[in-house]
Amino acid sequence: MRSGVRVEYNKDVVEAAGYSEIPTKLEDYINMAKTITEQNGGSCYGIGFTSSSPFERLLEMSAQVSGIFYYDYVNGKYDFSGYKEILELGQRFISEDIAYPDQQAVDNMRALFAEGQFALWSNASQEASVFTDQIPVNGFEWGVAPVPSITGEIKGALQTTPSKSYGIVSSSKNKDQAWKVIQFFQSEEFIKGYLENGYCLPISTYMDGVIDKSKIGRLADFSMLEYESIYPQPPIINLTGDDYRIVLWNAVMDYVDIDDAIEDLNTRYNEALDADVASGAAKRLVISDYDPLHPNDGTMTYLEE
Repeated sequence: MRSGVRVEYNKDVVEAAGYSEIPTKLEDYINMAKTITEQNGGSCYGIGFTSSSPFERLLEMSAQVSGIFYYDYVNGKYDFSGYKEILELGQRFISEDIAYPDQQAVDNMRALFAEGQFALWSNASQEASVFTDQIPVNGFEWGVAPVPSITGEIKGALQTTPSKSYGIVSSSKNKDQAWKVIQFFQSEEFIKGYLENGYCLPISTYMDGVIDKSKIGRLADFSMLEYESIYPQPPIINLTGDDYRIVLWNAVMDYVDIDDAIEDLNTRYNEALDADVASGAAKRLVISDYDPLHPNDGTMTYLEE
């Protein structure tokens, strides 16, 4: 699996700003980033954001661990209302000139982090190999920390992502041979080597107990947190217009009003959901005993109305 998002940070710059650890409260995290920007006079900014799904890589995950999610599992509808405070806090990164003043592609921003152009970066466990092999960080020591929440408390699960698996199409003329390939790549021996070389994290407790973690390098810093989990997939809908990550980041950038953005998303997502359920293209997912800290443990019901 790939881990949930973490904070990767320049230890030298963070410590020079007077911090011995990454704050667990989002407002304190923003204040730290502001201090770094002000102290360095433009030579190093507090934080950097990619142009590729920037909302997902920090603020959305801070919302998750604060107990905020875009789908209301109990009532079976989309609800973006909980993001308002996160968006208001996130606007400070832009309005107070805290963030690196350019949002480029992911690898460009990784390279700028590795060069010390900004101190805080957010992404998942793939950064373990990126910053050791692909774009190595050599000029400073970099650390890994959990993303902050609104209050500093953990009230919801951090979303992790299972790796893609293998399949055989029904029209295959070589099903037996294809199955042998899948058996090899899914074998304990192969997976053990794959994990121990630091290419991915184990998703099962069994493999977690089998591997030698002393071999996995910086990937160990991304080991599963107690509150990481897989979220049940909300209904796939035929949405018209921009998706929620684009709209909410536009609100952070102050391109659109926060209240207007939330109202727009609630309207468009639920209109699409209602229409798709009515047509039979989707089913409404309801989890009456939903627990935001254990989202995958509830009883899932799929409704046709």
